[in-house]
Amino acid sequence: MEENEGITSNIDGTEDQVAPLNFTAATELFVTCQSKLSMHQLTHEHLSFRQYWIFTIPIAILTMISGIMAFLASSEMFSANTNTIFSAIVGSLAAVGGFFQSLSGSCKYGERATMHLSASEDLKALCDNLELLQTEASQMSQDDRQKAEHIDTIGTIRSKYQQCIQGCKSEIPLRIDDAYKKIDSEMAMTWTRKAKDDLETGEDGIDNVGPILMAAAYHEVATQITRSFKWPMYISGDINAIIKNSMDNIRKKKKSGATFWK
Repeated sequence: MEENEGITSNIDGTEDQVAPLNFTAATELFVTCQSKLSMHQLTHEHLSFRQYWIFTIPIAILTMISGIMAFLASSEMFSANTNTIFSAIVGSLAAVGGFFQSLSGSCKYGERATMHLSASEDLKALCDNLELLQTEASQMSQDDRQKAEHIDTIGTIRSKYQQCIQGCKSEIPLRIDDAYKKIDSEMAMTWTRKAKDDLETGEDGIDNVGPILMAAAYHEVATQITRSFKWPMYISGDINAIIKNSMDNIRKKKKSGATFWK
């Protein structure tokens, strides 16, 4: 491995960035991790709910009824004809239970939910780490903040982030992914010139207001998605309506919201 001006060249020819992680980079990574964290949390809730109510509960009920009827069929409490009927019902319930188990293995809701839960836990730990780095840097002066060096490098944090994302082999549902991509573009496209100036200077005395607003936007999107009475069985609702309601709520919460967005 050779080093040259902050870049290390690996044996496979790839390069890792070893530049120190400063306040700005930590903030940008924190916003990205917050977005992915929220998406994985929603996906886990959606898939685990489906696994529980579509497969786990029905299979458990079928197994319980089948066991009870098998016990009754083997007893001498009923006539031979009744026991024959019980046996037929037990066989039918076993077939239905096998069908549900086959569907469960095909859909893999439980396995996918576990993957997203694991990704959520890893991303949460990474967000906490980045938040600590931001807190340390916030104690410094404005000039020193941009030059703040920490043990973790950009390459280290990037590697941890990629491990979190690549470790989850289950895809995020398209409607959830679209909602978060749309709120990103909506926030960026509708900022006014005043907003851009405020993001650079720290509007209302709040440093780093941009990431704060983005984190609030992600929270609002999650709130709008989970507000539907069909959630978490279905991801319902119009995406445009979800984004519009999210933007409206952010404007209400922002003191200068009337001039912050177009």
